[in-house]
Amino acid sequence: MLSKSSIASNALWHTLSQVFSRGVRFLTIPIIVRLLDPEQLGDVAITMALTMFVATVFGNGGTIDTMVYYCKRLQHVFKSLLWFTIGVSALLSASVFVLSQPISLWINVPSAKVYLEVMSLFLPVVMLQSVFQAKLIEQQAFAYIAKCQASISTIATLIAIALAFNGLGGWSLLIQHIFTTSALCGLFYRRVTIAEDEQFRSQTLKQILPYYYKSTLYNTIIWLGSESPLLIASKTVGSAGAGIYSAMSRAACMPMEILGRAFQLSFFSELSAKRADEQVKQHQQQQLFWSIKCRFLALTTLYTLGALVAYPVVRLVLGEQYAIHSDAFFWLCIGFAVISSAGEIVGFLQGTGRINLVAILSTVRCVLVMSCCYLMWSFSASIEAVAQGFALANTALLMVYLITIFLVLKFSFKAYISHTLPLITVLFSAIGTTYLVDTLVPKFNPFVDILVLSTAYLLSLSIAFILLLPNETGSIRRLLTTKVLNKLQKQTLREHG
Repeated sequence: MLSKSSIASNALWHTLSQVFSRGVRFLTIPIIVRLLDPEQLGDVAITMALTMFVATVFGNGGTIDTMVYYCKRLQHVFKSLLWFTIGVSALLSASVFVLSQPISLWINVPSAKVYLEVMSLFLPVVMLQSVFQAKLIEQQAFAYIAKCQASISTIATLIAIALAFNGLGGWSLLIQHIFTTSALCGLFYRRVTIAEDEQFRSQTLKQILPYYYKSTLYNTIIWLGSESPLLIASKTVGSAGAGIYSAMSRAACMPMEILGRAFQLSFFSELSAKRADEQVKQHQQQQLFWSIKCRFLALTTLYTLGALVAYPVVRLVLGEQYAIHSDAFFWLCIGFAVISSAGEIVGFLQGTGRINLVAILSTVRCVLVMSCCYLMWSFSASIEAVAQGFALANTALLMVYLITIFLVLKFSFKAYISHTLPLITVLFSAIGTTYLVDTLVPKFNPFVDILVLSTAYLLSLSIAFILLLPNETGSIRRLLTTKVLNKLQKQTLREHG
């Protein structure tokens, strides 16, 4: 049986680390964007995107998924993947270094050539870090991963700020990434535990490579779907456009990277450990619908708030030069809010062994994002149009996910409605209240505007939740009461012990 407490605990550890590390990084965005030009941000953003593309497509794209899925099923998985990654990473490093100039010219960012050359030398470290992290995730060492990521990311962010203040420009962000990757690789390597008889086996590698390549295909297409708006902006308006879109995207992606990724990794890991692919259909449906409710409450509501306060957030966080593009941030939040309401369907399909279906859905996502972004760009050549295309693509993708749930997985439409309709009602009541407050209350400054609108939104959301979802409210109250009583009980035992 799936352990929801284990999923919640692992997701909480991952979330705490990401909240701390990315929270520090988010707080430093106002400093970085004021120290660097949009062109410098664009150069680094394109460099990092292309580096991760190469590493994902040709190297470690399927490492984590394969390790988590097969380590409980086969022997010698870790060493087989490790040596495979070492060989591939050395070849990729040399290839990217040689091709850095034509790549930078093709993407219309020639000034990124030197960044690409430097990052190509660190590709083996990037890929090895994924192998060690995959093993720790398979061992469910989320607490250790969380502590490492929180501490290293914080140190790296402070280093980037110091370097930017000293005039290093885009190099400050590049050094930040290199330091983070290298330090995490070393820390993860120290903690990994493997069996004494673990060794490289070509037979094991042959068995896992089909899953590995399918998962790599999925992650590659996910990358294309995520980064194609940035590439479109770069290809058409150069480094400045890429820098502006990158700044908006970095701010908008925070909740998805923190909460979404934490829940996906934990959900997938727990499903694989419990062999959910062997469970009956009814149990699988309950698990998926439970994830839909969790992500809706955690992410859809948060991104809706982000869309409501888009202008003051961009003006406060990124500054006046980016405020004129706040509509781009609005549409990015809308896109993330829509797709978050689909639940953790990708993690569910991975955990239940439906990797072919995952590859198909990721291909559809990629095609939708690229085509919709290009379509909207053709109507209006602006950063805002690209963001609108992103929102349109995610709306269409939600429809595809729902079709998959009902027609392919053959889960109950009635059960889905019973889970989601009350949540949608709660959300729209909060949106209506917030718009009313926004209309009636005069504008002051960005900080006050954010505070007023956020308070109105969260209060109306809480009241609607209590009134329309009494069962969920009671469950949360009982859970919190139990946690508090258990903590008090342990404290009492310690005092009398």
